[in-house]
Amino acid sequence: MYQEISSNIRKSYALLFVFFVVVALLGYALGAFYGDPYVGLTLALIISFFYTLFSFFAGDSLILNINGARPATKKEFPYLVNTVEGLAIAAGIQTPRIFVIDDTAINAFATGRSPERAAITVTTGCLQRLNRQELEGVVAHEMAHIKNYDIRYMMLVVMLVGITLLLSDILLRSLFYGGGRRDRGK
Repeated sequence: MYQEISSNIRKSYALLFVFFVVVALLGYALGAFYGDPYVGLTLALIISFFYTLFSFFAGDSLILNINGARPATKKEFPYLVNTVEGLAIAAGIQTPRIFVIDDTAINAFATGRSPERAAITVTTGCLQRLNRQELEGVVAHEMAHIKNYDIRYMMLVVMLVGITLLLSDILLRSLFYGGGRRDRGK
């Protein structure tokens, strides 16, 4: 288990390094297209730095909000809350925040940057259609993601892919739509 945790932490740092290299290249290319590659490089690195900070510290909240997750109360979902609390004790981690998404699909996920800042989310379809053992298995699976720091790595992947796609799209649109204007000015 400790090897998995160490591996995921190393992967997170490697991902951040690769991300900054890709963003630097995209920024340099975009800057070169507009006449000053170093301005593009600087702007891309500044934007990516702040986006990375935002992703790391607020990515879990953003993911929960985008999916329409709402907090699960012990009054409304007593078995789910008790299951998560019991499995957290068994796993030796702090009880994660618990959320529910109103959706008929059977689905669940964990998110956060660490076991202390984690959240487990399940759909109402999962709660309605799975028996107790199946639900416990799903929650235990998500708990394993939390304990192994898979949640940090996957959250970073999703958020960093998003900014890379955004910068790539800007570059491609600049090349496609800006190309004709540059030729006419000569």
